[in-house]
Amino acid sequence: MTDHTSLIARLESAGEGSRELDEAVIRTLTDAQVVARFGDFEWRPEGVGIWRAMPSPTTSVDAALALAERVLPKVWWEMTAAHGERAAGKTPALALVAAILRASEQSK
Repeated sequence: MTDHTSLIARLESAGEGSRELDEAVIRTLTDAQVVARFGDFEWRPEGVGIWRAMPSPTTSVDAALALAERVLPKVWWEMTAAHGERAAGKTPALALVAAILRASEQSK
């Protein structure tokens, strides 16, 4: 098992996401090549193909979810609604929509 304690601590203490945190996360969780260019980071997933803008998982929910699905392909998503109701699904979107529906039922 890999220890990500120091990176987790950096993420939890950060006031906001950053490209430096994005780079640390991408380097830690994937086998992508990452390089700093032109004031930003570029990457090549699996170390092949053309260089392109690196995703921003610390500032974009879409990028964070895409990273989760890439790193943990068999993950089961679960959300807890505002009133404590739980909803689950095989994708983040399904779990989130189910949680929204459960919360909506309780608010009426």
